[in-house]
Amino acid sequence: MSIATVPTALPAGGSAIRCCGICGASYRTEFQRCPNDGGELVLGVVDPLVGMTLGDHYVIEALLGEGAMGRVYRAHHHRLTGRRFAVKVMLGDLAVDPEMRMRFAREAEATSRLDHPGVVGVHDFGRTPTGLLFLVMELVEGETLGRVLRRGPMAPERVIRLARQLCHGLAHAHARGIVHRDLKPDNILVVAPGTPAERVRISDFGLAITHDDDARLTTSGVVCTPAYAAPEQLFGRDVDGRADLYALGSTMFEMLTGGIPVFAGDAQQVTAKKLAGEMRSLSVLAPNAPAPLIKLIHKLLEADPAKRPPSATDVIARLDGTATSPTIAVPVLPPKHRWVAAVCGIATLVIAGAAGSSGIAPTTASAPEAVEPAKLAPHVIATARVEAPPRPRAITVAPPPLPPRLAPVPAPVPAMSASLRLVSFDVEGSLSRAVVERALERVDLHACTGNAPVVAARFTIGDSRRAGNVHATSRCVADALAHVRTEVAPDIGETTIALRFARR
Repeated sequence: MSIATVPTALPAGGSAIRCCGICGASYRTEFQRCPNDGGELVLGVVDPLVGMTLGDHYVIEALLGEGAMGRVYRAHHHRLTGRRFAVKVMLGDLAVDPEMRMRFAREAEATSRLDHPGVVGVHDFGRTPTGLLFLVMELVEGETLGRVLRRGPMAPERVIRLARQLCHGLAHAHARGIVHRDLKPDNILVVAPGTPAERVRISDFGLAITHDDDARLTTSGVVCTPAYAAPEQLFGRDVDGRADLYALGSTMFEMLTGGIPVFAGDAQQVTAKKLAGEMRSLSVLAPNAPAPLIKLIHKLLEADPAKRPPSATDVIARLDGTATSPTIAVPVLPPKHRWVAAVCGIATLVIAGAAGSSGIAPTTASAPEAVEPAKLAPHVIATARVEAPPRPRAITVAPPPLPPRLAPVPAPVPAMSASLRLVSFDVEGSLSRAVVERALERVDLHACTGNAPVVAARFTIGDSRRAGNVHATSRCVADALAHVRTEVAPDIGETTIALRFARR
């Protein structure tokens, strides 16, 4: 029987929902009537399930969020009011499809096998008298990793710590024959984010498969998130735990850089790029990440499953052997404060030098000459003069000079810095590469020098059209990039530019 649909305009804000007036099922598609019971669908802002009791036990309190397969509510047991649960109710649109109903039931069955602190547990599964399928899960107070990453990338040490926790949860699932198949930041919950007690827990096993699943269920169609899925999964082939490890690598890439490894449109384009090994440079986007961590993520993102680590337990061992190093970030002061910091720093050095040469404690120095900020060029410090403290008049006889053989040995002169050249830059965001290139051409990067063979840097461009969050392994480069300005602002959010320089 065909179901007629009617076009409907949702109110501004997107908070309205289309629900069945009889069973309370929510719909995304614009059915005219509920396929389950024929009830008329009503567009409103009040969720009819709030306040209802599902399965004779679970009283729905409030909506928590909406996922790919259903809406998730906070609920309590009608007799044990102190116990709280998360109840997922399957969307009415999907409940029409027998395979989707089977997949929803399989999530309950698969997750019920798991009992691990790194996995969100399942307590119950049922069907209401009106036909609503629901899943009762442990309520986890926190936020998704996807939401956490909207605040910016993570330090390598934090990525390693959280990745180890994810691997422990995956190892537990894989040991029981369960493959998640849709691991991604939005399916990972973070408890106490940003605190010493921070932990991650894997949720949403709606696409999970088990070793005893029918082969037709294992390979029928491609249902996944292409940005994180392994190539073999995008081809609809049989998958094992190594597909979850590929998704783990994509997730770790995003945790470290704030972006996904491959940008493309549809699943076919994403698959082609993944098979060709085309992905954004992790070493450019996260130049201060430890080399072993970068190598491990590259291994996890191998197109051939045989080239990936064989198990989550093996990944844990590799993470334990990953040496971390602190992220190098060169702070860039706003131009109006930079000259003040330079003058103060010079004054301190001059006073200390004068005191050391006279052999007496330093006294108060006279105030430096006023210097206009516009006249104080970067890296030019001779224009700020500070008078040394006067010597005591009681000393009238200068000490005899030291013999040549006892003269202080001068400090070794460092190797001459070579000028730097820009060898590559990546743009992540809505600003075009041409706009960024023109902005870089207007900045005097040719004057930058350095001793290191490679210098890495990154910055962002937002609504202000000027560089912000400038980080570089060379202060000279950081100072120059702080003056980057674009003629237009990004259409959406911020654009991140990662650069790499080399000595000439």
